Amino acid sequence: MPRYDEYDHDDLADLDLRRRSIEGPRRQSGPGFVSFGLSMAATLGAALLLLLVIILAIVNPNGPAADDDPMVIAVGLAAIGTCTLAFAGLVVGVAGICQSDRNPVFAVLGVVINAVVLLAVLFCIGIGILAEM
Repeated sequence: MPRYDEYDHDDLADLDLRRRSIEGPRRQSGPGFVSFGLSMAATLGAALLLLLVIILAIVNPNGPAADDDPMVIAVGLAAIGTCTLAFAGLVVGVAGICQSDRNPVFAVLGVVINAVVLLAVLFCIGIGILAEM
């Protein structure tokens, strides 16, 4: 005779609901908060990058600036910094999602925003590289 029948799984689900009602709501994930914060910093970095590119286009209306121009170097550093922040936030967000005992809301938001920022900046870098050819 089997130890469990088909109705025992319902009891386990009820037990889990009772345990959660006693413990209260799950706390937010610490890495989720960090991921969300990094996504906000990466978004500001992307906005700064866009502002620098617009200023560079206004200052040099005759075509692309020289590679040793300080403004071009600042654009490159802003792109590298933004991608680094977004990638770090993506990794930390995935770690926050993997915490099963915590609420993953901020981790999911951080992963989504960081992925969008990272893909957007990499897309713009790719467009810039193709425009030089």
